[in-house]
Amino acid sequence: GWVLGMLQPGGRQKEIFPGAWVESKLFEYAHPVQDDGKYPTLDEARRVYDQMHALLIEWLDRADDATLTTPLDDGGAGFAKSPAEAIGRMAWHEGWHAGQLSLLRRALGLAPAF
Repeated sequence: GWVLGMLQPGGRQKEIFPGAWVESKLFEYAHPVQDDGKYPTLDEARRVYDQMHALLIEWLDRADDATLTTPLDDGGAGFAKSPAEAIGRMAWHEGWHAGQLSLLRRALGLAPAF
């Protein structure tokens, strides 16, 4: 939701991302909570993730080269200078977490997931 909001401030992502998730700061960096009952269910989190992903794909389908290379209004909050860079960083970020999960599975003696 954060990157999509950077790409289209005030867009439809605000209708999908639950306000309680924002207010509780459960998903902000360095704010984990040990009580898993405070977090949404996996099904709920997946539903929101899938909706946000669909909005991002819609945005990308409409974006032309000029849109992708236009500097972000707020300088990308230090994350990315342009939408194209933000998309690349998001892909890298997903790969980073996939690697973390792979290493965790190996450390626990579990078979690879893929």
